[in-house]
Amino acid sequence: MRRFTRFRSALGVLILAAAVAVGPATAAGKSAESAQKRIATGSENYVASPVVAAPITLGRSVSGLLQVDCGFDIPNAKLRARVEALQPRIRAEMRDALAYYARSFYRPQTVPDATRIAAVLQAAADRSIGEPGARLVLVSVMVHDRQ
Repeated sequence: MRRFTRFRSALGVLILAAAVAVGPATAAGKSAESAQKRIATGSENYVASPVVAAPITLGRSVSGLLQVDCGFDIPNAKLRARVEALQPRIRAEMRDALAYYARSFYRPQTVPDATRIAAVLQAAADRSIGEPGARLVLVSVMVHDRQ
């Protein structure tokens, strides 16, 4: 019983610390974050996409995580606004495509094929957007091993 009480109080402290850390995220903080993305790229045509990740399975167990950071180069302002509005849908489609790649083509303890990953993610994004014109830009491809 004493262990549970200590665990519960420690959990409460962690939740409180997380709430304090997340608290200052206001609209001004979000606009500063989007401005930072614009400054980092130096291009008005670039639309950043959240990191997409998929588990790497070996048999029935998860042996790691494949993580891809990417964005889109979109010269057309109208299409850029459409892509920004469709971000959740595009991200879900890209996550499914990356999981397919990790399940079908990637073998643990090898280097991922960035060219194939880019092609799979570009096809997924094109399906979600519904029209061509958004060119996928890979920023990084990482593998996190469980070992």
